[in-house]
Amino acid sequence: MTEKTIAEKFSTKACFGFLLLSIVLIALDQWTKLEIVRNFEYGERLPITSYFDLYYLRNFGAAFSFLSDAGGWQKIFFVTLSSVVCIGIVIWLFFFSTKQQKILTTAMSLVLAGAFGNLIDRINYGYVVDFLSFHHEAMANIPLVKIMFSDQGRFPAFNVADMAIFCGAFLLIIDWYLEVRREKALAKAVTETADPRMTY
Repeated sequence: MTEKTIAEKFSTKACFGFLLLSIVLIALDQWTKLEIVRNFEYGERLPITSYFDLYYLRNFGAAFSFLSDAGGWQKIFFVTLSSVVCIGIVIWLFFFSTKQQKILTTAMSLVLAGAFGNLIDRINYGYVVDFLSFHHEAMANIPLVKIMFSDQGRFPAFNVADMAIFCGAFLLIIDWYLEVRREKALAKAVTETADPRMTY
């Protein structure tokens, strides 16, 4: 390992800082789910606003109820997948993340929190506890948008872990976009430098 590589890597302390972000979000996710399980009957709904409810549901699939009715095989699949993802992210965080990857590292910390939070549910209950439910009847009639909503205009229920995964994915897209821009700018600079007409 070269000095340059060592200099570019996050310190172990910084890596634990990103891991702490994941732990805080996991704790928040598990606390909110525990409160729902303790205080709500399965299927009970508490309207908060005209478009938002606390709605205790059990999701046997992935985030936002994806594959929730697949028949049972998805439990083993998602437990295995989540475990591999979590282990992979921790290894990447401590051994491969660099100071030039702040957005990417933050994104991976969020994905780690979401994946591990839902993994705990799958191991403990065999399903994921969802309770955040948004709905609006008009959404069921909008082309393209309506595919994400039920006939009653209800978006699939989700939880804090799902939000962490979503935000992490959003940051991954931003990081990818910025990386593409950097590569294009670098390629342009190299081309201009190599062009004899640009020299004096």
